[in-house]
Amino acid sequence: MSRFSLTFWALIGALLVTVSLSARQEQEAEGHSEDLSEVIGRVRQEAGPYYLRVDCTDERGARNLEVFPSGVAIWDQRVQLPLEDSERVELLGILLERGFAELKPLYGGKKESGEGEGPLRISCQVELSVEERRKVSRQLADGEQSARLVPLAGVLLDRIAPLAQKRGVTADDLSDGLSKLSEGVLGLEALRLLFVDLPEEGSQPGQIMQVEKGKAWVRPYYPGRELGQESPLPLGDAQVSRLAKVLDRAMVSSMPVNLWAKGQIEVQVRILDHDKTLLARPFGRLTPQGLGELQQRFDRLVEDLRELRSRWSSLPVEK
Repeated sequence: MSRFSLTFWALIGALLVTVSLSARQEQEAEGHSEDLSEVIGRVRQEAGPYYLRVDCTDERGARNLEVFPSGVAIWDQRVQLPLEDSERVELLGILLERGFAELKPLYGGKKESGEGEGPLRISCQVELSVEERRKVSRQLADGEQSARLVPLAGVLLDRIAPLAQKRGVTADDLSDGLSKLSEGVLGLEALRLLFVDLPEEGSQPGQIMQVEKGKAWVRPYYPGRELGQESPLPLGDAQVSRLAKVLDRAMVSSMPVNLWAKGQIEVQVRILDHDKTLLARPFGRLTPQGLGELQQRFDRLVEDLRELRSRWSSLPVEK
């Protein structure tokens, strides 16, 4: 399975507060969890929007599902498919019938051994966000095993698996995915983008632009000090098509991983299960002219992304 690099997160990791898994789950369980079933029931009746994610490894292997408020679903991070309202409603019905609202935030724990504690390994999880409420129930591989969580995840996954095979859209590679995105064959939900634009030390604040889960936002970054406030960006069909064409024209998939820049620039692009990471900084073995046409294409890509970021930041965001 492809994955994004951790360069950016290593860069700002010292600024972020690490919260333990158990503490985070306790926070997620607080608040409105007591009436979550009523909320699910109302949204089910109205066929309203919600976000659902299911990750589980069982006798059928490792499987993954994301359902977005738009009605688009991503199966196993490699197939996009539209869901009918009746199918989305059915998933909510499964959550209700199998008592998702009553499940604990966390099942299981670490093994006891004389060699110290190992990392937590999640074998199954179901996450639901609906009407600004979020609940996650996770099963750890070791310790107490829930008799309800894994079967719930299995039923949800089994319901969508045949639909993904029947009407799903895939991408042969990153270039094919970008072409399908610009043509509207794939939706925004299939795209993940991270554009980290950090200037030379001592100059202006950097900018971080992200596109993920069908949404986009930008935030300033003050190196060594803090991350600024997130600002949402509007991304309609026209903006998505423009972004896809910019990435496709740059032929991102054919670029080398390392390029030259005065500051530090990182561009991570992912379409379904195909991705590419580009990292540019003043590498000692590179010069601005050393990569020729490849460097020119990258510089043009950076300018295009900066232009889009600036333009979108001035547009109103629909509520």
